[in-house]
Amino acid sequence: HFGPRPAHLFVVGAVDPDEVAGQIEEAFDSWADGPHTGVEVPAPGGVSRGGTVVVVDRPEQTQSQVRLAGPAYRRGAPVQFAAQVVNVTLGAGFTSRLVREVRVKRGLSYGVGSAFDTLRAGGLFSVSSFTKVETTGRLLSVMRQEVDRMRKRGPTKAELEKAQRYLAGLFPLRTETNESLAAVLADMALYGLGDDWLDRYRDRVHAVTRAEAQEAGAAYCF
Repeated sequence: HFGPRPAHLFVVGAVDPDEVAGQIEEAFDSWADGPHTGVEVPAPGGVSRGGTVVVVDRPEQTQSQVRLAGPAYRRGAPVQFAAQVVNVTLGAGFTSRLVREVRVKRGLSYGVGSAFDTLRAGGLFSVSSFTKVETTGRLLSVMRQEVDRMRKRGPTKAELEKAQRYLAGLFPLRTETNESLAAVLADMALYGLGDDWLDRYRDRVHAVTRAEAQEAGAAYCF
């Protein structure tokens, strides 16, 4: 699975292209072979909506960790921008629903959040938090309540617009260093995001409709 044929190399910074090309030839000239095409990753199979509950009993502990998780979309799927709006509204921001309901209103945990982790064939949506052992049931109930509410109704119009401003405003900060820009360029190549990914990112965020966000919430808020 490894070799120069399917590999990409990105160099970002104030460098001379010809000089860098020479250094690359010198460093990697002896590296040969490898597959002619990338590995075809099969799509994940269907997952039951019913889910499974796993409890690990550790009587000596004073706190418990709680995770909710379910399948999500592949990196670069058309639903990605709508799903990110849902995620920011639900638990990816400090003013999100989960933070408000779990931390601010009830004081059940110092930290709570949601996230999408996506790869080429599929992804994972998760909600995570922690609390005292005796309040584990209450925490889980509130987490489930907010996830269910997002699945059934999606974000409000005000929440949609707020999430769009947040995502569009944050994006430039994620490409302001050479290191972060190289990482984005590598993702664009690895996941087939297209050469216009950077240029159109904010426009795609602002183009998300409330109906699209509701559909994303219904699909991935397990």
